[in-house]
Amino acid sequence: MPTTNPFSQLTLTAEELLVSKMLLAQRQCTSVELINKAKISNPTAMIANLNQQLAAIDSPWLISCSISRGRGKNAEIGYYRMLRQPFKRP
Repeated sequence: MPTTNPFSQLTLTAEELLVSKMLLAQRQCTSVELINKAKISNPTAMIANLNQQLAAIDSPWLISCSISRGRGKNAEIGYYRMLRQPFKRP
């Protein structure tokens, strides 16, 4: 779990703040959780925006994304996880 809040230096919207709190509390969440619990309509775009903001402040943290594919109409599930970038010091 992060010892400091990597989002503390960012100016976040209410939705971004909710997503950042979920990631800090759990360190990992799925697109299904973001859609159902946080009412985010486009989790991929939200995570991309947060990553851009983290990169802009040269944060050692990033939000990694992996996609699990299955069968069916709604089979793609995104997994988002807070990671410290290797070789980058805070």
